[in-house]
Amino acid sequence: LKRNRDSINEPINWCSVMALALKSTCNYFRETRDSLFDSNKGWAACDGLRAIAVLWVCGGHASFFGTHESLPGLLGLLEPYSKDVAVDLFLVLSGFLIGNALQREVIKGCGQTSWASFYARRFFRIVPAYLSACLISLIVERTAYGTTSCNTLWRNFLFVNNFFQPAEACMGQSWSIAVEMQLYLVTPPLFYLSQKLNKVWAAPWIHVLCASAWFTCCMLRLLHVIALGDSMANFDPALYYFTQYRYAPYIAGVSVGVALTNSLAKDASTTSLPRQDSRLVAVLKYVATACS
Repeated sequence: LKRNRDSINEPINWCSVMALALKSTCNYFRETRDSLFDSNKGWAACDGLRAIAVLWVCGGHASFFGTHESLPGLLGLLEPYSKDVAVDLFLVLSGFLIGNALQREVIKGCGQTSWASFYARRFFRIVPAYLSACLISLIVERTAYGTTSCNTLWRNFLFVNNFFQPAEACMGQSWSIAVEMQLYLVTPPLFYLSQKLNKVWAAPWIHVLCASAWFTCCMLRLLHVIALGDSMANFDPALYYFTQYRYAPYIAGVSVGVALTNSLAKDASTTSLPRQDSRLVAVLKYVATACS
């Protein structure tokens, strides 16, 4: 008891506290750096699909604004305001990589994920470059063109600019960044809810929640199309830009990323898998990275 009382009365060694805090901070930034420059963890095919999607979007916009006419046949898929498959491909890839990363944290942390670490990695990956581009756009707009669309720059800072007309927004093409940031915001709570439900009843709750969210998005799109009626023949900004109508591909990617991570983790923890199991993992990996 005397020893414990003496230890309580001892002065705090602030040098040790500061050294521990500095070490923790350095480790945190080291993990963030590793996440920024080694994010795919072997999913090189995702980079190739992302490059195809970039060329798809650029080609579609160039063709649309160059001809102002619909492209014939299958070339119509390149039109950005009619067949937005490339944007959905971006969302599928984002969901797949985020689901893969978060599920790895769940496995490594015995069912726990670090929300702060996840949000910090997303912040440092996207916000500095994005806001720098917005500020450059504001300067160029004011000095070279004299326009005022970047007066609404606060929408970009809050990542809600997709709920406004892109023609009236600063960097209107950045609406998809707002959609992804909103989806990143709600993904960790989705994993947290599935972990809580697992304690009540053991089941693949993350897939149940993803399937429910995917179905809800499809129903919202269907109801919106029905409400539009004949006006659906024209381009509808809400259906194209609003998050509640666009998140289905992302949530499907999350589910596939979780399933594949679980399969690979089971493969790694087993010394020798049956031949048919190894083939199943290989097929699932190919489908997730090539067909999604």
